Amino acid sequence: MGNGPSSFKRGPLTYEMDVWENLTYGQHPEQSIDAWELNDLAPRAGWPAVLFFHDGPLEGVKRETFRVQAPLLARKGVIVASSSLRWDSENDSAVPLEDAIAAIDRLLGLQINPKRIGLWGVGKGADLALAAAMQLEEDHIRAVVAIGANKAHSVDELTDRTRLLSRKAGLREQKKAQSWLLNALADQQRGSKWKIRLKS
Repeated sequence: MGNGPSSFKRGPLTYEMDVWENLTYGQHPEQSIDAWELNDLAPRAGWPAVLFFHDGPLEGVKRETFRVQAPLLARKGVIVASSSLRWDSENDSAVPLEDAIAAIDRLLGLQINPKRIGLWGVGKGADLALAAAMQLEEDHIRAVVAIGANKAHSVDELTDRTRLLSRKAGLREQKKAQSWLLNALADQQRGSKWKIRLKS
C-alpha cells in the first residue's frame, strides 16, 4: 500500500492508526496526499473514504491543515486523506480540478470502497469538492461537505448529497456535518457486519 507506514511527527501521536505520507498521484511535488487508516481489519468491500481539500494557495494553508481532524475522523472507521494540489498553475482553474480527480483516483489504490467516497472542502477547496462531485458519478462520490463555498456555485444537481456551511460555521455545525457525512458513507445494507463508529 503506497510507500509504507511512517510516523506523522507534526500531528498527534496515535498507536492505532497507520499514516501514509506523501502518496504521489503525479510528477509535480504538490501532487500528493497524506492518508490515515484505522489499524483494523477492513470491511470486505473496503473502507469508506473521505478526502479533504484545503483553501487554495494561501500562505500557510497546506494539507497539514487537517492533521488533527483527519485522524479523529479516521477512528470512526474510514480512510481519511488530505490532498495537496497545483493551485498556482498560471491561474488555470482546470488544473486544481484535474488534480482533485487524480487524487480521488489515487485513493482507489488504497483499500477503499470505490462507491463510498466523501469530500470535505474549505473555501476554494469547497468549490473544488463540489466541482469534482459534479464531474464524477454519484456511485463514487456519496457526499460532500462544503464550507465557505462560492455563493454563485451551482449545486442543484448535488442537493441530496451536499451540505453547505458558511465560513463562520462553528464546531457544533461542523460536527453535525461530519455525522451526516459518516451516515451517508455507512453501509446500511441488511446483514452488513460493519458499521461506522458514530458514537466512539
